[in-house]
Amino acid sequence: MSDKENEAQQDAMESAHDESTTWGPKLFYGVLIAVLVFFWWMVIYPHGVAPTH
Repeated sequence: MSDKENEAQQDAMESAHDESTTWGPKLFYGVLIAVLVFFWWMVIYPHGVAPTH
């Protein structure tokens, strides 16, 4: 393979890698919000946890 083909292949791999990592922060904040809402429902909201069933 020539140097130009190797560079093109590396550029394609790097761009694919960059695109695949952009969902990480969105996933983190989505899970954080879900955990906070669950915590609010279980502890703060008065009907989330009942001492008697």
